[in-house]
Amino acid sequence: MIRTMRQDGLSVSEISRKLGVDRKTVRKALSKDSWPDDHRPRVLRPSKLDAFKPYIDARLEQAALSAVRIYEEILPQGYDGRLSILRDYVRGVKDEQRMLAVVRFETMPGEQSQVDWIHMGNGIFDAPTRPVYGFAMVLGWSRCRFVTFRYAMDLNTLMRCHIEAFRYFGGYTRELLYDNLKTVIQRPRTGETAAVVNPAFADFAGYYGFRVGACAPYRAQTKGKVERLARYVKDNFFLGREFTSLDDLNHQARMWCDRVNSKVHGTTGLVPSQQVEREGLIPLPATQYDTSRSSIRIVSRDCFISYESSRYEMPYRLAGSAVVVRDDDDGRIRVFRDDELVIEHERALGRGEVVRKEGLNDELWRKILGRNWANRCERSRPSVGERPSIMLVGGAIPDVEVEHRALGYYEEAVGG
Repeated sequence: MIRTMRQDGLSVSEISRKLGVDRKTVRKALSKDSWPDDHRPRVLRPSKLDAFKPYIDARLEQAALSAVRIYEEILPQGYDGRLSILRDYVRGVKDEQRMLAVVRFETMPGEQSQVDWIHMGNGIFDAPTRPVYGFAMVLGWSRCRFVTFRYAMDLNTLMRCHIEAFRYFGGYTRELLYDNLKTVIQRPRTGETAAVVNPAFADFAGYYGFRVGACAPYRAQTKGKVERLARYVKDNFFLGREFTSLDDLNHQARMWCDRVNSKVHGTTGLVPSQQVEREGLIPLPATQYDTSRSSIRIVSRDCFISYESSRYEMPYRLAGSAVVVRDDDDGRIRVFRDDELVIEHERALGRGEVVRKEGLNDELWRKILGRNWANRCERSRPSVGERPSIMLVGGAIPDVEVEHRALGYYEEAVGG
């Protein structure tokens, strides 16, 4: 720089003033053809941060904490250096971690898949407040992708989505990686302590024989493949399309998966649908894991059970009885008493719905309305969403004749 400025016509004093160096240094540089022979490399002095670096490294391994947070933690330990020094060091460690994550998760064929949920929004095609979630899975080596959509993210729904993805791929990898989903990871891993897997999901994973991998907290970039798939689903598939129902959404999603998996992948330069055959996936077992749900409900006195915030009409003879509700993955719920199927309903699409079966309790209404059944049943029966006025105990219909009296009788009885 000194030589360039000299060639531009600046004097030694001007160069000295602009660069903030002594004039002797300028003259010495101009007199040498190369860097001065007596130049020595800079000797690194001990840093006030050196004693705290093992602690800082361990904390950053646990979570991507900020420099300010770590500064607050090491001050009571005796650190008396500046925050700027710590910031530089933390930035360097995080850069190294990001580079390691990229290398670590370029996996071998059949080794790993990545899984996540995508929140698509509310009120897409029915109830305005009802959310829709996308389940996404991508095979790490072939980059073959799968996505399906549901109204909930509970454990049984998650397992059913896994089975659907396994069938689509024709098998599954030896490890599946998650970002600490509560339905999968009961307690996240910290430092050298392994994550604790939800026992119910561990049973599912054990049935199929795959390992459950968990990202470190606040390290979502570890599963970058499925993160990119989530953005791709929103931008390339979901944006600008119209859907009439959840079934229509999933039908279009399946066609979209077939289409994108048959194209050359931008990173690998290969076609995922062709490469998946070389993954060496674990084949599906002969029978699938039972993902149905069973729960006990009491039939109310007005002949309904409540299940997942909706009400389902029951035969009136079951009023007051305990029944078993079985929720399968076919869009229907089935109700059993003493292992005998008593009724089945289409599953409610939203919350707060009332699901009835036409003609189910006509016998009840005949008993209530008596001889006037033929003339009054249509106008007396409650409409959909309206609760019957009769309250039953144990299913019994009391045969009591009610006396009719003038209102003046009651006024006289209470003394006016």
